[in-house]
Amino acid sequence: MTTKLKNIIMAAAALLLFAGCSKDSDFNPSPDQELQQARLSVAVKASGFSASGLDPNALEGELNLNNLTAAIFSEDGSELLSSLVSGAVNSTDGTALLSGIPVKTARGQLVIIANAPADLLNQVTSLDDLQNKLARLDTQNQQNLTMSTSLIRTTTDFTEGDNYIGVAGQTNVNGINAPVELTRIAARIEVNSLATVFDGTGVSGRVLRINSIFVQQVRTASYFFSPDYWGQVMYADNSCVAPGTSNILHQDIISDSAPINETVYRRYVMENFDPYLPTRIVVVCTLLGNEVYQARSYNFMATINLNGIKNGYDHNYVKRNYIYRLGITFNGNSFNSGPEILGDLDVVVEVVSWSPVEQNIELE
Repeated sequence: MTTKLKNIIMAAAALLLFAGCSKDSDFNPSPDQELQQARLSVAVKASGFSASGLDPNALEGELNLNNLTAAIFSEDGSELLSSLVSGAVNSTDGTALLSGIPVKTARGQLVIIANAPADLLNQVTSLDDLQNKLARLDTQNQQNLTMSTSLIRTTTDFTEGDNYIGVAGQTNVNGINAPVELTRIAARIEVNSLATVFDGTGVSGRVLRINSIFVQQVRTASYFFSPDYWGQVMYADNSCVAPGTSNILHQDIISDSAPINETVYRRYVMENFDPYLPTRIVVVCTLLGNEVYQARSYNFMATINLNGIKNGYDHNYVKRNYIYRLGITFNGNSFNSGPEILGDLDVVVEVVSWSPVEQNIELE
């Protein structure tokens, strides 16, 4: 027996015990559910976990599963049949088995959400109710990122006894033999390098001070899940667009011979595919003076992933469960105009799926 299989079995046993006796578990069967003798166990994994190891792009805590919420709806979605809220999963590697979910011996629709608020299912009586619930950006943090499965629509009835989804060695509903993937509803934006190419231009020999970096037109809410795998979760109400705020990790001075090659800015954002209010990176900087020129400050901005499709990606916007790594270069033309008029800014964007998938570099 492999170490990985042993770990899965041990995790399954622990969570089965937890589901059976923990006072933190909240079962909500429908009135006639006690007449049914059907139970469901679902294995899940956070996007970024793979058999070959954890996603090297992930930060510590981004795979955490702190709680799991399962909701079972009728086949047409009109009724919440049962639910299970597991309040202390404590999985740091992004894998878990949620056991003992009560189900009816009929077809249904199922969704599992990780790291959701405890009251998520309050006043939810149908699938539409859950689809209209909103996750807030201010609750997303490195140790507690909200994730969700896509909607699972069963193609056969649940049967009496034990039913499984994604559990190795069992006959699984819909033939789903691998753990169901949980994808994050947030994206991560970071600036990983800053450089100047001033040699041979009108600002040759000058140095640049980075004063602040922030993202602009960030949406403050998203839907908790998409019915389809990695589908859209953007909440389209433009009242939920926040102004930019700076959280640069440190200020620094850069020059042709002294670029910054480390992460100086990082932030979680919600999905945004609005072409009129796209999420943008803003850099506020000062071209320092010398014996000839006075110091002048400038604001630069660029839409994040503006040319994604042109450069071989599947989207032109900030999409959930992706990481956008920005490398920013200032050239001589960047400062040809006045401080109120933006000059040229080269932004290299590495778009990385929050999973063990290697992608290429995009130039905007």
